[in-house]
Amino acid sequence: MLSVAQEGQRSIRTDRNGCIFLSSALVQELGLQEGSMAVLAGDEDDPKQWFLCIVDDEGGFPVRLKKRKRYNSKGLQEEYCYGAVFNCSYLCHKILDNVGADKSATFMLATAPVEMDGLKLYKILTSNPITRPDRKYVRKKDRAQMEI
Repeated sequence: MLSVAQEGQRSIRTDRNGCIFLSSALVQELGLQEGSMAVLAGDEDDPKQWFLCIVDDEGGFPVRLKKRKRYNSKGLQEEYCYGAVFNCSYLCHKILDNVGADKSATFMLATAPVEMDGLKLYKILTSNPITRPDRKYVRKKDRAQMEI
């Protein structure tokens, strides 16, 4: 069954290229900044349970904010953050193998974090991964040649 991640939802997407993408809603809620450190932790007793945690030390993966310029309702240009990304192929493959996803999967996060050793762990809901069928790349026609 295919599901769809809606705009404004707190989600995390992993793919086989090792890219871990956090939605803009999640970035906002966690207060992530350029260079914040993120960790994905698995439960040793249950391989399907995964958690996202933001740490203060160098033990995590540095987060890169994905930003672009857009025009706001007043017609002024502003910088908009549409998510964050960090990379770890090993963890991506491990999570995708555990849920049986071929190429990529998006997961929602539990609303309330679990506190352990002073850290807030956000449970990744791996029981219902959102996958989508293969998308084919369609090359756009060269507009310069069309003008002739």
